[in-house]
Amino acid sequence: MCRTILFLRKVRVGGRYATRDQTVKANDYNNWGAVSDTWTSGLATVDRYRDSMSPVNFADFYRGQAVQPPTAWGIRDDILTDHDALTALLRTATKQGGGGYTPLEDRGTAAAPLVDGYFRPNEVYRITEKTYSGYARLDFGVDDIGGGTSSLSGNIGLRFVHTEDQSFGATAFPNIANTLGGFPTVAAFCASPNTNGTVRPICTLTAAQQQAIVAFSNNGSINDVASQKFDKWLPSLNIKYQATEQLLFRVAASKAISRPGFTDLRNFVGLAPSASNTTGVYGFSANARNPFLRPIDAKQVDLTAEWYFAKVGSLTAAVFYKQLSNIILDNFGYSRSFSNNGQNFAATINGPVNVPGNADIKGAEISYQQTYDFLPGALRGLGTQATFTYISPGKLPNARPDNRPEDGNRPPLDVAGLYDGLPLAQLSKYNFNVSAFYDLAGVYARIAYSWRSKYLLTNRDCCFPFLPVYSDATGQADASLFYTVNKQFKIGVQVQNLLDATTKTSFVLNGDGLEAPRSYFKSDRQFQLSVRLTM
Repeated sequence: MCRTILFLRKVRVGGRYATRDQTVKANDYNNWGAVSDTWTSGLATVDRYRDSMSPVNFADFYRGQAVQPPTAWGIRDDILTDHDALTALLRTATKQGGGGYTPLEDRGTAAAPLVDGYFRPNEVYRITEKTYSGYARLDFGVDDIGGGTSSLSGNIGLRFVHTEDQSFGATAFPNIANTLGGFPTVAAFCASPNTNGTVRPICTLTAAQQQAIVAFSNNGSINDVASQKFDKWLPSLNIKYQATEQLLFRVAASKAISRPGFTDLRNFVGLAPSASNTTGVYGFSANARNPFLRPIDAKQVDLTAEWYFAKVGSLTAAVFYKQLSNIILDNFGYSRSFSNNGQNFAATINGPVNVPGNADIKGAEISYQQTYDFLPGALRGLGTQATFTYISPGKLPNARPDNRPEDGNRPPLDVAGLYDGLPLAQLSKYNFNVSAFYDLAGVYARIAYSWRSKYLLTNRDCCFPFLPVYSDATGQADASLFYTVNKQFKIGVQVQNLLDATTKTSFVLNGDGLEAPRSYFKSDRQFQLSVRLTM
């Protein structure tokens, strides 16, 4: 007789209210300016400040694996580590050199005193987030399927989330003095000797264009509040089939969200002339966060098989699929219009945005772990763990950075097709981790090696030439050894980057996949001695 019984095991409902309130103080290089300009007679060269400088050599540069740069002069370490001494030196050099640099603590006025001695009022801003959520979940199960020991259990649920974000901030407009140096007008600046023959973009414009730029660049600011509201419905289903005491299968399907980092919602834009302004072209740009970011949406399914063949031994395999939308891309160049002092300019903002379209991620994973406690004597403390993951990372939604020629942020190459085949960032196609450990008689030792294949770091670099950046395939080994003296005292040593690996990144130059080196990072081997005392 079939004793299979299907029944409702539990119904759960609930709600939750949460609020976050963060106050941020950040000047974001708003005092950026030259200590001296190349076209002034007071150029802040090393010979003028020899007593404050010291030669810097690059002995053992990159451990001898790269060409050693020549000796250069830099500000003395004792000055660099003394804020007051460094600021005094920069004040002197700026005054003598006719530059536009102003120390952070010198920017206050009687009408607008600084906050905490360093921040203008418009550089102190709040971010608040309120979430209202409710859920309902139904747990179910079937025991003794077919009169045997197998069983089926799971749950199905639905969650609703309402979000309200407010980001209090400001837009800070450029200071024309940083462009003109010590000259009172554009005309005086353009009439001054240009001994170095450098391009002065503002001098190549019409008088009307110059007047508009001067009016816009009045060093002013406008406070505002960016607000947004949105709702999300998030269903889920989880099922577990226990075939035997050692073998089980799982299936999970759900819709989920991944919220942007809270600091990415900051509402502050500090505009400055574009670094790539040139003859006949003068625009503004900023690096900024985005208070209107929405969460990334994910529809996902996972299938897993788990075999527990020993007391501490298992072999698992899984396949998974995710469809992502509302993907957030950082360092994304987009255009935004600003109005100030009767003038309107479109500026290029470099920061995170939600891009349209979907991306599909598919993959599989297999994992093995076991302790060999069946071995004789001291060998019974041995064990291993290993995981291999394959990921098909999908492609970025069909959206491209603005890269307008007039904004100065266009890569200096033919970018046709460059963004069409880019995968999702941070996902390697091949990944594996393997480790061996020993745990017996108070001795614990472990060595682990992890490796991942080449992956996209960002679809658009933060800086010139604004190209996609890949991280090359890399692996790292770590090791540790601990000895437990007694229940209260343990001592050990840990080593990171045991093989002294080098991390390399590269640019993608065109749609054909041509690459060029971007940067190399050397973190060296790192040793740590640990002593743990439990009272």
